[in-house]
Amino acid sequence: MVQYRLCIFGALISQKLKRTQMQPMRLNRLFTYALLFSLPLWLANCGGSGNGTDVTPTVEGSWKLSALRLDPGITVAPIGRVTDLFTAFTLATNSPCLTDLTFTFKNDGTMTTNNPQTCQDHTTTIKNQTGINITGTTKWSQTGDQLTLTAADGTKVTAKSTLTGTGMTWAYSGSFTDPTGVTSQQTVTFDFKRP
Repeated sequence: MVQYRLCIFGALISQKLKRTQMQPMRLNRLFTYALLFSLPLWLANCGGSGNGTDVTPTVEGSWKLSALRLDPGITVAPIGRVTDLFTAFTLATNSPCLTDLTFTFKNDGTMTTNNPQTCQDHTTTIKNQTGINITGTTKWSQTGDQLTLTAADGTKVTAKSTLTGTGMTWAYSGSFTDPTGVTSQQTVTFDFKRP
């Protein structure tokens, strides 16, 4: 974009100066001065919001689950190795439940979900297969990049939290039991986006 502007700017100056029949040496010097003067102005307007304030992303507010991954994954018959738990759960239950869930982090340190109608028949399955308790209230706190969730029964999970303006990712390691009863160590990653 800047190169395009410079080309147009250079062409306009060149045509204007040819009409005034300036000497070639002065034309080059004038163009150089114009370029040196205007370049900082163009660069000063590049990037940023222009108002001088940066907004720090926050956990507070509403979020939709957009992905749920396991690494290295679990074996589920007859599918095989599953790493995308979000898609596997949606296909297994034939329900958009996980897509319909909204997680709300309130400034009083509590987190709730909307427990939509599409999830009503799957609350136990969701808790057992994803670790998400969609009923009741969970407490949350954040220190640095560590997000701690505490369920009503006192169970705590601490996850590394990464925030952007429109997205949030949690990642933690823990034991996960597959449908055959085999327990393995997994890294569980949740991706969220603003609704």
